Amino acid sequence: MKVLCLRLSNSRDTAASSTHRVLAELARAADPQADVDFAFLPPRKAPRVTGLFSRRDWADFDLILATNSFVQESVNLPWLLHANGLSPWASGRPECFPPLLLGGSNAFAAQGLARAAGQA
Repeated sequence: MKVLCLRLSNSRDTAASSTHRVLAELARAADPQADVDFAFLPPRKAPRVTGLFSRRDWADFDLILATNSFVQESVNLPWLLHANGLSPWASGRPECFPPLLLGGSNAFAAQGLARAAGQA
């Protein structure tokens, strides 16, 4: 299993955060053979998301764990998906794109990113 831990802020602002390490430990606890990589919000001029260590495109992972720790990160996720030609709605993305799970201390505020019918 290839897991990408994606922080929805740039590395300069969040490099000291322990979130990536905690997610990596949880992924490896669930699957000791998991190949875990990290990514941060890329710059607007080059919004391509790649693993920090593997340089793999985010579409090449089996699972993306995105961290939403404050309101700005909630806004960054739809922008990032759109900038990469992907729908903000899971049902509008290609089946080959990995599941994207959003969590973090501000994840509750992300309920605004869901449609009334339950699409996220």
